[in-house]
Amino acid sequence: MTRRKSAIKSFFLALLLLWLSCVQIPAAQWSDALGRTVSLQEAPQRIVSLVPAVTEILFALGLGDRVVGVTDFCTYPPEARQKPSVGGYADPSLEAVATRSPDLVFLAADMGSPALLSRLEQLGVQVYVLDPRGLEEAIAGMRAVGAVCGVAEAGERLAKELEDEIAHVEKAVAGRPRPRVLFAVMPQPLTVAGPDTLVGDLLVAAGARNVVPPGANRYPTWGIESLLPADPDFIVLSPHTGLPDPENMLSDWLELTAVREGRIISVDPDWVHRPGPRLKLGLRALANAFHGLDLPVPENQP
Repeated sequence: MTRRKSAIKSFFLALLLLWLSCVQIPAAQWSDALGRTVSLQEAPQRIVSLVPAVTEILFALGLGDRVVGVTDFCTYPPEARQKPSVGGYADPSLEAVATRSPDLVFLAADMGSPALLSRLEQLGVQVYVLDPRGLEEAIAGMRAVGAVCGVAEAGERLAKELEDEIAHVEKAVAGRPRPRVLFAVMPQPLTVAGPDTLVGDLLVAAGARNVVPPGANRYPTWGIESLLPADPDFIVLSPHTGLPDPENMLSDWLELTAVREGRIISVDPDWVHRPGPRLKLGLRALANAFHGLDLPVPENQP
């Protein structure tokens, strides 16, 4: 009798296991920056990041072990440089991406063309697109990356850290005169950051006024005829390896108040152009320069 009960129990257990194997577990669905639906059966374990900022976010969330591919420009943290490269973020090798067998690929809307997105989708992998054009979107991106990767609480903490830092700096500069600032993104041709940009948001949070007016082009090209009338109190430079030093280009323009009074400052481009955890370092550096504050900023990072 006992043997019969055991056989019946085993039979029903086998039936249960068979039923569970046939049940389709609903996929979690996420909406990305383009309004696309991204479906994942489980948290991705093999991630290819085509976005340097997302690479930084993933490592900050403790997900470095899940990153199986990055771009040549994913240089931080140092551990990211040890990951296999799939090429540039605008023109990655699709073969290299496929070789990494990713569960999820992160792509930036401003760097990835529709053709690239389409070709990635043809590989049969899920692609999540981000479009962090300002501070608000950058913070939302941290939350999104955490949620999609199954670590929503960690993403919330990372986003809250940046929100708290912005609030701290805004409080520190409150009531102080707001200098007029020009942010030079590229030296030749002189490309400047308008108000509807990540850099523009950082300038405002750091207690400055952007001299670039709103316009259809978020990063317009300026000549001397635009620069002289604007006459900013500060000019912020964003040096790029291999490009001319913008400070040398401006040194002869003594008609500019910022040049004449030595108010040309430089900031690490990764701290202000990458919508990731190190934005707080760029924000502190700008606030210190504009208002003579002493917010801690590390002098060197790997």
